[in-house]
This record gives sequence, structure tokens and C-alpha cells, in this order.
Amino acid sequence: MIPIRGNIPSRTVPIVNYAMIIACTIVFVLQLGEGHRGGRLIERFGMIPARVMHPNRSIEVRQPIRVHTPVGDKLQVATRTMDPSVVATILTMVTCIFLHGGWMHFIGNMWFLYIFGSNVED
Repeated sequence: MIPIRGNIPSRTVPIVNYAMIIACTIVFVLQLGEGHRGGRLIERFGMIPARVMHPNRSIEVRQPIRVHTPVGDKLQVATRTMDPSVVATILTMVTCIFLHGGWMHFIGNMWFLYIFGSNVED
């Protein structure tokens, strides 16, 4: 069952709610513009448990890459070091709320934020 609207009217204009929707939209557009599901943006601003638990340790990422050979394309696994966080590790627990994993994740979150966020802000 998907809610269409809330039945409790808001007493004020939910400015903070609208600002969060706009901020999430801007960040999601930046993720889309980055390509490959915004992986670098997620590495820099996302809350990555290994980074939170071990902030001084470098983290290696295994990533499949496509290699062109005369016989055909093959997938190989490349290892690289994860990009460092742009903000303090503890702040990634806040910055990660603006990141989304895809269109359905983004639309679902913004839909529920639009419907129920005004009452929470009240």
C-alpha cells in the first residue's frame, strides 16, 4: 500500500523539509553526472563501516574491469585503494543521508519525505 497524501494538515510551511528535498535532489543529480552509480561520491561522503571502525587504516576495493583482448572482452578484478573521505569520518553518518542508490531509492525517499516530513517538522 503506497500512501498518496497525509491526512494531517501542516500548521506551517515546511521550509526545512523542502530544503532537504532540494538538497537530496542536487546531490542525486551530481551522483548521476558522475557516472558508474556515483561511486567516487559515495566513497568520499558515504558512511562506510570499515572506515568508521578503522579510521586510520587504508581500505582496498576490488572492482571488476573489462579488458579488451583479441579473443574478446574479459572481466578481470582490479584492486585499488579507496578514496579518502572529504569530511571527518564521524560526519559521514550525516552526509550519507543525502546519497541514494538509484532512481527507486531516491523517488521512494523523496515521496515519503514530502508526505510525512511536514508533520515531523511541525
